[in-house]
Amino acid sequence: MHVGLIAPFSSEDIPWVNDGGERSIPVGYRGAPFVASIALELASRGISVTVFTSDSSLSHGAEVFEESGLRIVFCPARKRAWGFDGWRVGRALDLFAFERSCLLEEIKRYSPDVLHAHWGYEFALSAISSRVPSVISLHDSPRDVFFHTKSLYRLFRWAMTLKTMRSNCIYTAPSPYLFEKLGLKEQSCSKVVPNPVGQLPISLGRIRPAPKSRRVVMVCNGWGGLKNPQVALRAFKLFRLSFPIAELHLYGVGFEQDGFGHLWSKRNGLEKGCFFHGPKKNEELISSLDMMDVLLHTSREESFGVVIAEAMALGLPVVAGENSGAVPWVMGKGAGGVAGALVDVESPVSVANGLEVAFGESYETFSAFGFDRVRSKFLRSVVVDEYLALYQFALKKVGDGFLYSN
Repeated sequence: MHVGLIAPFSSEDIPWVNDGGERSIPVGYRGAPFVASIALELASRGISVTVFTSDSSLSHGAEVFEESGLRIVFCPARKRAWGFDGWRVGRALDLFAFERSCLLEEIKRYSPDVLHAHWGYEFALSAISSRVPSVISLHDSPRDVFFHTKSLYRLFRWAMTLKTMRSNCIYTAPSPYLFEKLGLKEQSCSKVVPNPVGQLPISLGRIRPAPKSRRVVMVCNGWGGLKNPQVALRAFKLFRLSFPIAELHLYGVGFEQDGFGHLWSKRNGLEKGCFFHGPKKNEELISSLDMMDVLLHTSREESFGVVIAEAMALGLPVVAGENSGAVPWVMGKGAGGVAGALVDVESPVSVANGLEVAFGESYETFSAFGFDRVRSKFLRSVVVDEYLALYQFALKKVGDGFLYSN
């Protein structure tokens, strides 16, 4: 079987890139390291894998790299969403037509037996247009993202997903929450398949005893209403009233030194005990998380929450929203325990109390439960077993005359 993964994919997420050799490999499309986990697991089983992704540093012509049984095809993409990008209009204005045409050309060149597209946007639409049997994994609710951001760009992305979901592909969602939110239970051939956790947090993970330190970590890309970092910073100030030694380490876009989050914290008198590290490559981020004690995640909504699962894999208790979409399910609510404290993320007092609970007498119990849950539900080998069954099903359905097209 030749599997084509068509998805956001960064060369930074694979171990043999930039190893000191003479190769210069495009970065690709950052933000979804779990896709690399899927690709590497498939390749480790001797399955032929081609990854199709985009890179805005390329203006024309794809670049291709192969090693260790994995082929990566980087397709050109426009840098701008609006206005002109060179002689081309911005990518949002034509719903990524140029990017989709480049991806489609490369899919036809390499002819995978089955495609696995991630998100319901340009990658999914390219898979559908190819008429190759396809599995489409939807990772967000574009409607909810739009209403949180009020962005015209997100409105256009929502329209793309609506078009995607009119096809006869096999769909997956990473949590029961998103599965129901998107109405996938009404679709035939759809299934909940969680996102996989990479090998590094699995290898570093351990069940942790209650620490003497109070090192809290938050990973948050963006400052909008969806991720809700303001409540986290206010809650941490309250927590430090009881634990003056506490530290809050912040990672992600906007949380570098003198970034927007740092400056906002200073203006509001909330920077004491806070350390602003900014964005990091996934490997660096996991290594930094491993040195922390508790993950704080005050997002108002998550369709899965990869950083929560990574923290659990490391053995970190988590403080996160009791009504934040898939978060309670990822943390194990309803499965005989929970990997930390579930709180009201609209209330700094509730979040601060959750931090006290996480560091309290149940700390090791939280750590052990999260450690075990990841290894039973979210290992990349477990997840890829589920996807392989869907790939085989997609091929069988085509053989039975089931067409994967609009």
